[in-house]
Amino acid sequence: MLCLLLAPVCAAAAEWTLLPLPRATRSSGASPAEDVLLDAAHLDVDGRFRPAAAEIQEPLIPPAVFQQMLDESLRVRGLRLETRPQAGLLLARGEAAALDAARALSVEIDRQADAFAIQLDVVLRRDGAPAASWSRRVRAGADVFLGARTARPFLAGFDIQVAQDAGQAAPRLGTALAGTGLHVRAARVGGGARVFLDGLFDSAEIQSIERFDPQTPDLGILEQPRIASTQIAFAGAVESGGTLEVRLASAGPVAGELVLQIRASTSPDASSADDAWMLFDLSFAAAPPRALLPVDPGLGLDSPARESAAGAALLLPAALAALLEPDRASDPRAARSPVHWSGSVLCLPRSDTARIAAARALLGALEHERAAAQRVTLACGPLQASFPVAPGRPARFTAGVERPYLSDYGLEVAPQVWMPAPRVERAFDGLALDLALEDGVLAVWAWRAATTEVVVLERDAAQMGRLELARRARVAGAARTAPGQEPARLFDEGPPLVVSSGAP
Repeated sequence: MLCLLLAPVCAAAAEWTLLPLPRATRSSGASPAEDVLLDAAHLDVDGRFRPAAAEIQEPLIPPAVFQQMLDESLRVRGLRLETRPQAGLLLARGEAAALDAARALSVEIDRQADAFAIQLDVVLRRDGAPAASWSRRVRAGADVFLGARTARPFLAGFDIQVAQDAGQAAPRLGTALAGTGLHVRAARVGGGARVFLDGLFDSAEIQSIERFDPQTPDLGILEQPRIASTQIAFAGAVESGGTLEVRLASAGPVAGELVLQIRASTSPDASSADDAWMLFDLSFAAAPPRALLPVDPGLGLDSPARESAAGAALLLPAALAALLEPDRASDPRAARSPVHWSGSVLCLPRSDTARIAAARALLGALEHERAAAQRVTLACGPLQASFPVAPGRPARFTAGVERPYLSDYGLEVAPQVWMPAPRVERAFDGLALDLALEDGVLAVWAWRAATTEVVVLERDAAQMGRLELARRARVAGAARTAPGQEPARLFDEGPPLVVSSGAP
């Protein structure tokens, strides 16, 4: 009789229950994003531009880390649970109290992770045009693209192939990129009190597409787009709910004044019971700064601009966990409580108040040092710009016009035939600045390039085909300035470039 009474209980205990894993353990789907134009080039004459990139965000907390946190939470309470992860779910078997604890931990993890979301509201205003606006809710540390970019193919040149007594000129398509967009990475600092914004604003417009005839029977007519563009790489922090502002005037395709405003809002770190886990958002400290490539003036001018080195992350979660280890040399009996981490999150038991306080102090010091931005103001003739620059984050400003030139010919030769192979080069006429803020001092490297004359060499003189001989000039300079000091003045010829820095 006793066996009959216990049979339903044993059967129930042997049953598996499906528990949903926290949303924070799931990877987000692939989302198309425009490539960041790290070299500020909008004109490709070699056909090497890539299509839009697809990005897949890693989960905030990998399932394996959540499993470890669950096992530790159950161990502290004296509970046991047999688990098997299965396609985004958790097969679990055990006592009702253990199942309830697993559900509660999943809810708690998502509640804290939800506080890591950042609301971005962007408004772009320019003279003579309706205001454009975009809104996105993003995870802290994620890259997002706002705006639009178009790609216009054009006949950039010809690839020549010859064999024995025959030759062929195959058309080579280039790409002209246009549109206005903003790449931005938002990260929480100060436990959600502020938001750090690392952005790259880019605007380009195809002004015209001219045609150039080499006047040789072997080649067709080339297309030569003329693209006006401006790009600003900036970074700075605002209070949650505050607005970061970038201003432009008479720069590239911007004839009048342009104002970009980014409003960023987030939530403070969520509180919880003493026996739960504390999640530290390390999206600011763990993400390395965006490395920019040199801006190339092209067509015979070697760029004197300094290449921005790929910076390292301030503090990876694993490194922070190591720093928080108890000092066994001074206290061999120091207890070692569990700690877990992922790419941008550190997880500590809330009962470990000492290490939580130490983690907050360390992150606070790093964030205070690296989120303290300055506002840079520059002017060169009618061109004006104002944007924030942060320590350890490469900043940039470019404004000018790009276009291709047929500058030379190669020669493809076979036993009974030869054909000219056109060489097309991109040229950038305009202004380019690289900026770096270190120890409160703003360092500036800048150059200005111009095509002063283009002489068309006719076919009877060049033999193979017509050529465009461009005479080009460049002036460069470097300077340093700081708030309260005289503005830096660069360029010995033409309109001077004046750069100053001040409070953000």
